[in-house]
Amino acid sequence: MATLIEKWFPVNVISRDAAIEMSFKPRPAYYARCKELGLKCKGKGFYDPKIRSIHPWPARRARSVCRAINLGCILPGDVEEDLFFKALGFSKESIEEVVKRGYPPLISYVRPDVEALEKVVPRVGTYRLIDPMAGGGSIPLESLSLGLTTYALEYNPVAYLILKATLEYPARYGLELYEKVNDEAKKLVEWSKSNLGKYYGENDEGYIIARAVRCPNGHVKPLVDKVRVSRSEVKRVRVSEPCNCPLPKDLDAIWIYQHKYSLMNGDLDAALKSHVYVVKQVKGGFLEFGERDEELLVSAYERFIEIKDQLVLPRSKIPRSNTAFSSLVKMGLSDFSLLLNPRQALSLGMISKYVRDRVSELKEEEGGFGLAVGLYLALGVSRLFDFNSILTSWNYRTKTIRDSLASYFSRRRFSLREVYAEAVVPFRSLPWIYEPSNEAIRETAGGILPVLKELCELLEGRGDRIKVIHGDALKLSEYFNQKFDIIHVDPPYYDVHIYSDMSEFSWSVLREVLYPALSDFFEDSLLKEVWNYHSPEVPRSSEIIVRPGKSKYRFNILLTKFLMKAEQVLADNGLLVLWFSHRSWEAWESVINALLKAGLAVTKVYPVASEHPARLVTKGGTVGFNRVLIIISRKRSVITLLGNNEVEAEVRRVVKESIGNVTASKIVAHEHVPKEEVRVFSRATALTVLTRAENPSPRLKRKILLVADTVLKEEGYL
Repeated sequence: MATLIEKWFPVNVISRDAAIEMSFKPRPAYYARCKELGLKCKGKGFYDPKIRSIHPWPARRARSVCRAINLGCILPGDVEEDLFFKALGFSKESIEEVVKRGYPPLISYVRPDVEALEKVVPRVGTYRLIDPMAGGGSIPLESLSLGLTTYALEYNPVAYLILKATLEYPARYGLELYEKVNDEAKKLVEWSKSNLGKYYGENDEGYIIARAVRCPNGHVKPLVDKVRVSRSEVKRVRVSEPCNCPLPKDLDAIWIYQHKYSLMNGDLDAALKSHVYVVKQVKGGFLEFGERDEELLVSAYERFIEIKDQLVLPRSKIPRSNTAFSSLVKMGLSDFSLLLNPRQALSLGMISKYVRDRVSELKEEEGGFGLAVGLYLALGVSRLFDFNSILTSWNYRTKTIRDSLASYFSRRRFSLREVYAEAVVPFRSLPWIYEPSNEAIRETAGGILPVLKELCELLEGRGDRIKVIHGDALKLSEYFNQKFDIIHVDPPYYDVHIYSDMSEFSWSVLREVLYPALSDFFEDSLLKEVWNYHSPEVPRSSEIIVRPGKSKYRFNILLTKFLMKAEQVLADNGLLVLWFSHRSWEAWESVINALLKAGLAVTKVYPVASEHPARLVTKGGTVGFNRVLIIISRKRSVITLLGNNEVEAEVRRVVKESIGNVTASKIVAHEHVPKEEVRVFSRATALTVLTRAENPSPRLKRKILLVADTVLKEEGYL
């Protein structure tokens, strides 16, 4: 019997909710959504603890989409829409209730109605769902929220640790975990203020720094003359000994040499002249960097020189295989600790040592529970590195520091700019990163603890229904003898993100801070024969991705291999759900051919919003689409295949249906979906018909695309 998702899916409702959930500056979108639903929330603040605040990870998916898909996969096809929405937790009344409690008008903040679900599906917990490339964890989180027995498999060690923090530990330990982490975070913040506060201005909110070089005569040449600090303000870069001497053209090379020399040899003068502090941000605006600020900076640099060999820093070499950092490595920034100025290195090094020591103590004192607590502290240190390095940039539009990973998301590689920003670690960064609770204040700007509390409340008591596994998706059938009812996966999108390269930035910190407990976290790793957790390099050999400058043929082979393994562990009446989006037609052909070769037949396809246009990850849709296709498949052996004489009518039907669905998957209420997205998604949907054909020949493939193009032309999209 067909499931509900093979019959119907509320593309419009879910897309609108997902687009709002994925936005990074969402308050106007929340007001708009309240207005659409007839709710009053204008001028209201929102308590908005999103799971992405646990730790950065690219390609996080909207929880509302994941929940709706998982739900649609277990409900029978004859279930009424009203029951679907009730089990999902979506109604005007339920959204109104979460808004009254201070949350945004989003499905993710409404609890699913498991009681209503169990009336239709009495043994929900017997359904087995696996996400073999679980990443940031939205899919398994929403599986667990519905009560399914859930498996989250992940190849990358950073994502694996994020999954343990997002799923396993909240489910296993509940609110006791939150209380302990909250207590430890408070101690860390206070320790930081006591030990690092003397190196920063307590009322400062951030520093804007220009890179500069010291000429042989000791003069200073900034690499930029002016800095835009806000939409309306531009500040001159002033130095006490400006350089008018003739200098070589490659100032970057000179700067890197002097920067490295200052860090490695403790050259105070080189450090001060390589990093020119232009202004500091304070409440209400910007102030010139004064004499007192200079004294604080010098004291921090002197302390760094004094104890630099005792600091716990990410000293590992950047792997040669890492293309995301290749331009920086060529410039001479060959290891991760060189991505810090001396004060940043002092702060990160001291905090890392504190947390590493605390992880060791917690492990000794409280075993597995203590390890869980230590992981959240370590993830916070990794976030600190992300928001406090020479790769962080100044966002003059919002007057905030933009994280280091933003340079990767905007260009698909890490880059060094002439101007960067430094955070005020003890008074601003750590309190923001952890946000230890103050019961009188119910707000969050993106801290770990508010999210952890939500996760503990949602998942507590379900520790026996979640398993997080560090393993290789290409070995699914070797790992599991039992079959899965649902394989729900969001694989890498061809050449969009190189996860291994990006993640080594975070891994360089996590492996240092968690050093006393790495053997415990990776005790059950299924990759022990091919990868060691002490390695500065994350595993790559089985990564299903198109690397820059490499053949796309390898992607086709590995994706096909994965889907073949998935088909082997899929129950005969099970569903495989795959997400995919790309501008390149070649990418779509790779995915659909892989499904066909694996013996899978696509029974339904839905487009949903996956990104907000303002996000750097798609550059507003100019690099990637802001929508994704959800592709539902069954084993070819269990469905009735189409005869060649039936294919044309089916293609015409699915293309018309696709056009309607794509144009309904609006990101904003009055959006006109770009014609390019309609064309590409509808052609891809048409090509999935090939997987249901009795004789899926190249000739039939050409016919399918010809029919699809004819319909698109008739409908005005070609």
